[in-house]
Amino acid sequence: MRDLGVALKETVEWTFRFSSNMNKKCYCLWLCLLVVSCSKCVDMKRVTGHLVTKENWKFLTRFCFLSGDDQNRLGSVQYSFQFPASYQGMQLYFYFDDQWKEIYDSEKTCEDKVSVLRPDYFQIVDLSEDYEWSGCQLMNHSGYSYNKCDGIRFFRSIRPRWWFITVGRCKPVNNNGINLTYYLHLTNGNLGDYFHRELSADQFTILEVDIAFLIFFVILACVAVVFSIILRNRQLYHSTYKMFIFSIMMYIGFLFFICIHYGKYAETGIEKREYKILAYICQAVSVMTFQLMLILLGKGFTITRGYISQIGSIKVAVFMTVYVFIYVGIFIWEAEFFDPGIVLYRYESPPGYGLIGMRVVGWLWFCYAIVTTIKHHIEKLSFYIFFFFVFTLWFWATVITFLVANNAVPWHLREKIVNGVEIFIDFYAHLVFLFLTSPVLINRIFPFHIKTSQICPVEDGDCISGGGEGDIQNIQLSTVSHSYIMDRGPNIANLFVTSHTLSTKPGQTTVPSENLLTRPVMPLPSTTSVSSRDTSLIDVPPSGARKPSPPPSYDVLFKAKGGS
Repeated sequence: MRDLGVALKETVEWTFRFSSNMNKKCYCLWLCLLVVSCSKCVDMKRVTGHLVTKENWKFLTRFCFLSGDDQNRLGSVQYSFQFPASYQGMQLYFYFDDQWKEIYDSEKTCEDKVSVLRPDYFQIVDLSEDYEWSGCQLMNHSGYSYNKCDGIRFFRSIRPRWWFITVGRCKPVNNNGINLTYYLHLTNGNLGDYFHRELSADQFTILEVDIAFLIFFVILACVAVVFSIILRNRQLYHSTYKMFIFSIMMYIGFLFFICIHYGKYAETGIEKREYKILAYICQAVSVMTFQLMLILLGKGFTITRGYISQIGSIKVAVFMTVYVFIYVGIFIWEAEFFDPGIVLYRYESPPGYGLIGMRVVGWLWFCYAIVTTIKHHIEKLSFYIFFFFVFTLWFWATVITFLVANNAVPWHLREKIVNGVEIFIDFYAHLVFLFLTSPVLINRIFPFHIKTSQICPVEDGDCISGGGEGDIQNIQLSTVSHSYIMDRGPNIANLFVTSHTLSTKPGQTTVPSENLLTRPVMPLPSTTSVSSRDTSLIDVPPSGARKPSPPPSYDVLFKAKGGS
């Protein structure tokens, strides 16, 4: 339990350090996003409102009803309308999806839009006391005359269909438009049918799938925490693995809030958008963190190199900042500009296209980083080949899902299919990464071999390894540039830095490349093989000194060899 607590503490501390180094303006953006999105925080299939417009035809809401074959869950809409008696000629229109595609967002007149409807299918309801099925009555209250209409309609069709409900006055007595107070309750089942009654047919199974994946991710997180304890005991608990655990935790937050959202929606029929926005923010943070981790690992960070260069750190910061702005744009666009009269995929917007483009750019960077790393560290070829093919699928999953959802998935299946596919792909990516980094004997492509006791910011100077006994000798990593160490850059580079030293026990003359995973390093000469006249060229740390001496230059080593 102590190891578990320490591992979790280190993960939390890393999270705060990581957050403090990122652009603080991003948090303001997320806060603004939440405020803007929740300004319309109540959306529902108990639709209420007061409509006043000069137009003579107006969209109210849409709902996906079940097919008529399922007699136990019959679709219905219960309505209640009130409007002044001077607005006679009001009608209620029900369009199914094929008709809607033909008339919506077109230049057709009100009469043309109504002409596609079939009165014998009861797609037109006259809101008048002369029409007995409308449930309308002329009321008078303190000299104010108004019409009050209460009724219910049931829906049967050969397949699940989207139905679009509008109101209009195509033949008004006067041209004063529409003035209507309305209430609509749309259902897909009987009382007590918790998982279906209040939900649109395209949302069926979403709650059950999300609950199942929430359980799977919790199990995944537990295994990852156990592995983190093992890695910590082996001094291999690197920042990239902490990013992985952070990504899992944020995805659990996404599934937790989305389950609350759909759970409350299924219970009351009222959609609380604040839970949905919080869920999607958690998902966005998880996806961005996971993608950043993959790019860093592709560059060899914590695998074959000790740090990310100053220029590389700036590139990463710019890339992630652009990513955050695009995600914020998606949420604001969805909250403010999405047309409720069109069934849209979440990324079907200009910011969504930008996000798809950023995913492709991230994949190209991922590929370039892997090729460069393999070029300099061929011993990691087997790991990076598997790493590339497995996570290329994850990078392209969003693009493929976007194309398929827009071109091949029917409207009434789009939301639940896209939801299941997206969560499955993300679960697959996290599960495969957990397997790749599992510290077990059967894992022959385990990537981490640089110990955390050798990790420190470059600006701290020499690092003192804490895992060995006796005197420590330091060997310069061939991948570290002295010019970078001397050139003090922005602090943002400290996010991606490990020590420029490695430790070996006294008497060890060679360093196996399999353990260090770096380029071949010149071995230190044995003290017995150096003549007395040359030993003065090598600095020997005084007894009891805490800091190790700087490594000898290659020229000194060659002279030492020549004099022995």
